[in-house]
Amino acid sequence: MAKEEKILADILTEEIALYERFLTLKESERDALLEFRVKDLEEVIASQDELAGRAMELESARCRAVRDLAPADERRQGEPALSEVMEWLDPGSREEILALGTRLSEACLRLAERQDANARLIQSSAGYLHDLVETLLRRHQPEGVAYRAGGVRSRAAEPMPSLLDRTL
Repeated sequence: MAKEEKILADILTEEIALYERFLTLKESERDALLEFRVKDLEEVIASQDELAGRAMELESARCRAVRDLAPADERRQGEPALSEVMEWLDPGSREEILALGTRLSEACLRLAERQDANARLIQSSAGYLHDLVETLLRRHQPEGVAYRAGGVRSRAAEPMPSLLDRTL
């Protein structure tokens, strides 16, 4: 395996491990959402932010590694996909690089599925909280209270014309 191919394989391996860690954090995020553990959710989000920064670094490194693998006359403006550089790889390392690329793709798909599930969970939780607040507000609407002559309090469906007081 050539030096550039080894660098690419190492980057792919590190990316796979990072996305597996991301997936673990997404599972923890789901548990925190289900159990309304705000502190745990904040910790998970902070960890995800750190991993996202590292993921961007690794993606840039992978793009550079793939670009470096391309022969000078094959380099073009855009970033070549991993599948496009297979023909430029040493036949002995093609299978390993392809397997790593496949594992990375599968990890990303699992992560996207978990992210979508968590987003749906957040939406349903937000909907639940909205409905709860609406119900509480409707249930505790202030009643109209009227005072008759002499300060006698009256609770009519519609307050009688006199001093109107709203109580909570």
